Parts: sequence; structure tokens; C-alpha cells
Amino acid sequence: MKKLILSTVVIFLLLGGLSSGLFAQNVVKGLSANGATGLISTPTARIGWENSNLGIDAGYKYTGGSHIPIIEVSFLKMAEVGLAVDIQGQNNIPVLINGKFQFNRSGDTAIAIGGNLQLVNAGTFGQIYMAISGGGSFFDWPATSTIVIGTTFPNFLTGFPIDFSMGYEMSLWPSALRDYVHLIIDFANYAYSVQPAGGIGTGRGILNAGLRIDPLKGTNFKLNIDFIGTDLLDANRGYLLGLTFGFSPM
Repeated sequence: MKKLILSTVVIFLLLGGLSSGLFAQNVVKGLSANGATGLISTPTARIGWENSNLGIDAGYKYTGGSHIPIIEVSFLKMAEVGLAVDIQGQNNIPVLINGKFQFNRSGDTAIAIGGNLQLVNAGTFGQIYMAISGGGSFFDWPATSTIVIGTTFPNFLTGFPIDFSMGYEMSLWPSALRDYVHLIIDFANYAYSVQPAGGIGTGRGILNAGLRIDPLKGTNFKLNIDFIGTDLLDANRGYLLGLTFGFSPM
């Protein structure tokens, strides 16, 4: 397991090193499993609607063990707030509230700070983080890398573990597939919440990867479809299916 984790980190570092150059403007601003704009468990430094004063996204994720409806609102081209409800059973419905502020986007780099509040049966938890995203190309395929570092507060007030994740998005065969199909990968020592479902582990290296399909381009509407494998380094690996629909009224 340690060798697999080390190999994964090395692959991400190599991909990040090759993804230097022009900013990947065509990055898909889809929703992560806890509702923030991002990859799978990893938020990015991007905002759902960076070129609009107001944008609204509605999403749904299915992990095999839970149903997660999401609503996310982006505003002022630099901030977003959202709500996700993780329906794991009749008496187990964690609520995830998130927010993010992008305080810098220049050249090939975006930087944001964010956090979430998690209301689960085990108590109240919170996470704060900083995300840095940079884009470029991987052998002429547009790509974006993200690094996130933060901490989760058990019971919101005690304990300070270090949360760390790396994420990567790349448009696959953009000429042939018209930039509609993107590979998304993240590797994190935290899950989308402190009480995840669907065989997704917590408190260790978690590798997720899959495809994000983005058929709408250059419009005021958004449609993303996710097909994801979760916790791929573990024997208890699972899957996540997702759908995001959004629009910008102004």
C-alpha cells in the first residue's frame, strides 16, 4: 500500500510538472461530492461561474450508499456558497454547508480559500483549506493541476489534523472529442465528509478517478455528467455517479 501511495504521488508530481504554460481556460467547473466546485473529494481554486455576476448550479451524486442533492450559488465572479444533503438512510442524513472565496486569478494560477461545516450524527465538524490551481497542457491536451492543504476540526473545536490532496483534470483527445470528455483524478487523505458512504474510506490515502463529460460549451448553461471510481487503492473500492446542471442569469 505504501508503494502504491508513493507511486501515485510521483505520478501527480510528474503530471503537474508537465502542466505548465497557458492557463487551461476550458477547465470544467463541476461539483465535487460535498458540493464545492472541484473534482471528486478535492475542491479547486475555481468558482462555478467566474465570468458571471450570478450563477446557480444544481447537482446530484450517487455513491451506491447515499444520494446527495446539491445546490451551489456563485456570485461576484469570485465567491460561492452551497448546500449538500447526504441521504444515507432514513435516520442518517448529514448536511454539508460550504463556501469558497477566490482572491487571486492571474496568468496560469488561481488561489482560493474555503471551508465547510458538516452536521453529522457523530457531531459537528468543520474544514478550512487553501486551494491553488494552475493550468497548461499535457502534450497539447489542456490540463489543470490543483493542490489543497487545510485542516478538519473534530467536534469543530478540538484537534488539528492536516488535510492534503492533489487533483488533476485533463481534456482527452480534445480535437476528436471536441473537448467534451475530461479525465479527473484526485488523491487525498480525507473524504468528501467525515462520514462518507458507498465504501469510501477516511483518514488515509484515497485515490479517486473517472470521467467528466461536458457537452455544453460557450453558453449560459452548464451540464456535467460524472462516472467515477472511488477509493481505487482499497479492496473495498466503490463508485460515484454525478449530474450537474447550472445556468447564469446575469
